Amino acid sequence: MTSMETIVRSVAIETTANAAFDAFTRVGELLSWWCEGALVGRREGGNWAVGFTDDHGGTRATIMGKIETYEPGRRLAVRDISYERRTEEPLEGLSFLLTFVEREGTCLVTVEQAIPDAGPAYELYHGEAGGKRDLPS
Repeated sequence: MTSMETIVRSVAIETTANAAFDAFTRVGELLSWWCEGALVGRREGGNWAVGFTDDHGGTRATIMGKIETYEPGRRLAVRDISYERRTEEPLEGLSFLLTFVEREGTCLVTVEQAIPDAGPAYELYHGEAGGKRDLPS
């Protein structure tokens, strides 16, 4: 069995927990701040996918997984994620859990990303994901 490393990052955003949740689960919202293509089956068992393009409109990367937990305004878990990049080895078995906690006019969004310990490509990705970059606010 492959071991997993978890990276945890949080950011406080001046919005409601429901609005922050929607930023990750409504296609129009995802397209407005993060990616160029998205598909979200807004239920447990639904698909969750985003795609990124390069400056010439070619596919740069796609991320696809299954929604395991769908609790609007509270939690979103996506499992069995495959991450396919045009120039790197594809990664499989990734997962993330997003939690949303509303307090005093802000929402604390916490991302817990699990990355398998499965070789050099995963180590490289762990370094990229584990950097000091937080979510856009």
